[in-house]
Amino acid sequence: DRVDHVGRGDRAEQPATGTGAGGRLFGSVTASDVVDAVTRAGGPQLDRRRLQLAGGIKSLGRHQVPVVLHPEVTANVALEVVEA
Repeated sequence: DRVDHVGRGDRAEQPATGTGAGGRLFGSVTASDVVDAVTRAGGPQLDRRRLQLAGGIKSLGRHQVPVVLHPEVTANVALEVVEA
């Protein structure tokens, strides 16, 4: 399980399993990882297929992940990828 800590407030944290130079990740944070982090932070149940996360997140820092709730409604999930 890649998620061992969740965020405070309305932000979820995802610890990175390994990083290289410049904060680049070995591997990436996937839509499933984001869904797990949101759930553990006490957020709503999300369908990973509704996240617009092409290619995953490959760097440390704060990211906004768009979630399509309805064809005309998109929300953003705040996610911070931190060094484990």
